[in-house]
Amino acid sequence: MIDDESVSYTRARANRERAIKRVLAIFGGCGAAGDTTGNSPGTKWTAFNAIAEHLDYGRRYTTRTNQVQRSFEDTSRKQRALDLVAAA
Repeated sequence: MIDDESVSYTRARANRERAIKRVLAIFGGCGAAGDTTGNSPGTKWTAFNAIAEHLDYGRRYTTRTNQVQRSFEDTSRKQRALDLVAAA
């Protein structure tokens, strides 16, 4: 018998791992939009921008309006990312 809780845990873990790989790809200049590292590859600023880019463009949305709306309203994750990167 398959436990629903273990299936959702496994799915959540796979989603987190996929998100981490995407952020690291963006940080390394190999994201979906190409090299977006600019003049500061490997810096904390590039790390924060990779996270912000993933949050704004890397997640699936039901409509385009949701993507734009979330990019302006979902600031708590970006603030957390900025705090973590600045503390590193």
